[in-house]
Amino acid sequence: MNIEALQTKYPIIDWEVYTEDSRMYWKIIRVGNHTEVYQVFKDMLKTFDRDDLVKLCSLVQERFNSTEPTKDKEIKIWVELKRLFEPDANEELWKF
Repeated sequence: MNIEALQTKYPIIDWEVYTEDSRMYWKIIRVGNHTEVYQVFKDMLKTFDRDDLVKLCSLVQERFNSTEPTKDKEIKIWVELKRLFEPDANEELWKF
């Protein structure tokens, strides 16, 4: 068995909100069209390393610099990533 092949890291190149039946998911698209689908943000974080998180954040920021998030999943990912990367010094939580 080729252990290196099992450890190959496919960088994130895009994301989208994906709907199946009546449920919405985040679809993470990696190099080579490898995709992952998540319904819960916390579950997505469990499979990400820091590089994934930084890349996703930059892709989300890039998209919403020119448009406004309209779907609940778009708003959720925008808010959660802003919370992770841009803590608000005026919030009580960040004063401690």
